[in-house]
Amino acid sequence: MVVTGLASIPSYAPGPYGVFSLASATVDRHVHTDPGGRSNIEEAWEFKADGGDLVQLELQYDRGALTRSKVETRPHSAVKPEFYRIYRIEQAADIVRSTRPVPTAHRNTCLKLLVESCRKSLMARNNWSASPHYRFIPARFLFLSP
Repeated sequence: MVVTGLASIPSYAPGPYGVFSLASATVDRHVHTDPGGRSNIEEAWEFKADGGDLVQLELQYDRGALTRSKVETRPHSAVKPEFYRIYRIEQAADIVRSTRPVPTAHRNTCLKLLVESCRKSLMARNNWSASPHYRFIPARFLFLSP
């Protein structure tokens, strides 16, 4: 279910799900390749909305072989649960961390995720304060991995 989201293009807010907020976006990406051809990637992403919502992601990893996969997902709107879209994606992903015992899957050296949200604005916009099924608390999550 799509409850909220941040979009940097004005025409994408509130979006087809009716829950996206306009945010400024900054993406900083660096690729370092040594003489042996090994590449190290550093990325920093930040999405910041006027209402106080913030998402920051920093990662650093060694580039590896890509894994191809097909994905199908059907996310529903939190505002109109009967509305959904079908996304069929064929992708090539670089898996840098895995719970499976794959020897090459632990190549991330830095992962930081910070999420700050002012959910009260989401409740007011969608009139969910009277619903017993939704309880929103301003939240801050921080995940650090060695």
